[in-house]
Amino acid sequence: MAHHEDVYENSRNVLTAEGSIGTIGFEGLKTVQIIDKIYRAARRDA
Repeated sequence: MAHHEDVYENSRNVLTAEGSIGTIGFEGLKTVQIIDKIYRAARRDA
């Protein structure tokens, strides 16, 4: 979570043709899946 600014900056740079993609989509998907599992588990325990 500490690197969101870096991800956003990389996205801006790629979209403005000033940079190259810093990660693959699969890594982002796995991150979202992990966050989703955390939220679901927290709701079950509440």
